[in-house]
Amino acid sequence: MSATARRQGKLVLFTGPMASGKTTALHREQQMAIQSRYHKPFSIGCSNNPVNAERGCVLSRSGGAYEAHFTPTLTPARARWIIDEGFTDVFIDEAQFFATLGECELKDFCSTLLKARLSVYVSALNSDFRGEPWPAISHLLALSPIVEMHHAWCDGEGCGDKAYHTYRESAGTSKIDVHATYVSLCRNCWYERHREK
Repeated sequence: MSATARRQGKLVLFTGPMASGKTTALHREQQMAIQSRYHKPFSIGCSNNPVNAERGCVLSRSGGAYEAHFTPTLTPARARWIIDEGFTDVFIDEAQFFATLGECELKDFCSTLLKARLSVYVSALNSDFRGEPWPAISHLLALSPIVEMHHAWCDGEGCGDKAYHTYRESAGTSKIDVHATYVSLCRNCWYERHREK
């Protein structure tokens, strides 16, 4: 039996707040796929994230960097092209940037790949700065048998506890602001900052 026939698609979701190691975990899996003769990886970044798109590569806070194909949308045609080109593993970084395009677009894209027995690895924030879930990311939970919840360390003064929340220090109501400053906070510090506002 060939490696392709034996392959079973899976979806792995790396999630957590800012600076929690999601992209580092994604990069680790990608490097393992690159080193295997049975895998052909394809990496995707969202062009709505100008920091990475302008450089043409995905950057992690641990200093890692890897090339990726940047696109503003995830279409059925793109999924079919990935399948037809023989890729075996797809890596999607900062998937919450795709979440503003439609709640089911990311889920449908991943579903198409999974049905073709590809493995999909996704890194995404667990919630926005208001503590609200990303609907598109929540939909992935129905597809993903493996979810890794990462934590950062709280940036609250004198705290240093495990952080699971992302807080935006600048004003504004838009769900995504790539020019804003974000920090990771524990639940108590996150509530305190919101009460102060």
